Amino acid sequence: MHVRPSNHVEIQACASNRKDEIVTSRNESRNTFRTILILAILIAIIFGILLIVYIVRQNSTCQTTFIQEEEKRTQQEKTIFDDCIDILWENLLRHNFDRSNPDHLQPIRIKVFNTLRHLSSTYKRDLILFLYEHEFIRTDIPIEERLNLHDADLNDIHFENLNLNYLYLPGVNAVNSRFSNCSLKKSNFQGSIMDGSHFIACSLQESIFSGIHLFD
Repeated sequence: MHVRPSNHVEIQACASNRKDEIVTSRNESRNTFRTILILAILIAIIFGILLIVYIVRQNSTCQTTFIQEEEKRTQQEKTIFDDCIDILWENLLRHNFDRSNPDHLQPIRIKVFNTLRHLSSTYKRDLILFLYEHEFIRTDIPIEERLNLHDADLNDIHFENLNLNYLYLPGVNAVNSRFSNCSLKKSNFQGSIMDGSHFIACSLQESIFSGIHLFD
């Protein structure tokens, strides 16, 4: 059986059209896949950007909160310190204040103890220096006039380049304290707990260290 030429042409045309349809369909599928892939990449990029923005904002918020909390804590600490100094001055300026009277020293001792528990090492140092300069904690004054700071919290306290001769700190808790380039002649640290503490280039002639705990 012979196919007519016209029919043969029609068959070829149909085959060509079918082939074109398949190619077009494949191209459309590829284009659709590419579009979906691009959209997925764009969504991932947008999500990543939003995530970064969220993290940055969270970190900024946390940092701001931390700074505010730190400022608040510092202000509270300063208020506690200033209040203690004010009370010490009030007692010192009283016309009938008697250092040798235990009833006059005891309220000061209680106030100092309670204050030290709430202070950082810097404010602790400043309070001790105030007491030293106003002759509350010195070995060269009569013992009945000395302020007894036994068991006081002086942990992490640092002193540097100071003349602290006759310093009177027996029985205190001064773990991780440091004295650097200080003169501490005739001072008294008897029975103090000073584990991890260091005395660097200090003058310690005739100072008392009997019974102290001093382990690295």
